[in-house]
Amino acid sequence: MEENQPPYTTPERRAIHEAGHVVLHRCFGDPAKIESADIKRSEERDAYGQVVVPTCSPSALEAVSLMVSTLGGLAAEHIQYCDRDYRGGDGDIREAEGIYHQLVDAMGIEPTKESTVKCLNACTAAAIMVLKKRWSCVEKVASALLLKEEIFRPEIIELTVDCHPREFERHIQNLYNILMS
Repeated sequence: MEENQPPYTTPERRAIHEAGHVVLHRCFGDPAKIESADIKRSEERDAYGQVVVPTCSPSALEAVSLMVSTLGGLAAEHIQYCDRDYRGGDGDIREAEGIYHQLVDAMGIEPTKESTVKCLNACTAAAIMVLKKRWSCVEKVASALLLKEEIFRPEIIELTVDCHPREFERHIQNLYNILMS
C-alpha cells in the first residue's frame, strides 16, 4: 500500500470500483462509449481511477442509465466489501446528482432534496442488482485493471462480452418511471 494511503484507495478497491462503472456502462448499451478505464492516482483531479467517456447529450433514458453507471463504483464496492464507505466516491455521488438535476430541470421539474435522495437510492439499488447478475464481468475488468492499471475500449468490449444491453432495458424504463412519478 502507498504510504499514508487510506484503505478505500487500495489498488484492489479502486479496480473493483472502476470495474463497477465499466460493467454498468456496458450493460446499459454504453451510451457514453467508454474510451478507457484506469486505477492510477491523478494529482490533477486529486482522485484515484477513472472511466473516460466523451461528452454527450443523453436522452432521458440514457441519463437514467448514466446515473446508475455513475453509482456503479460505489455499488461494486458495497457488494465486494459489504460496506457503505463512500469516502472515495463523493465525486460520483455529486456527478449522479448533477445528471438527475439536469434531467428534471429539462422537464421543468424543481428537484428537491427528497427527490434527489430517492433517485440516488433507486439508482444505487439498480446498480447493485445488475452488478450481482454480472459479477463475473466485474471480476474480469478488475483483474485487468490490477494487471495493467489502464485498459482501453477494445479490451473493455472483450472483457464485458457477457453484458447484454437489451436484457436491462426494462429496468431502466421502470426506474425512469419511478423517478418521474
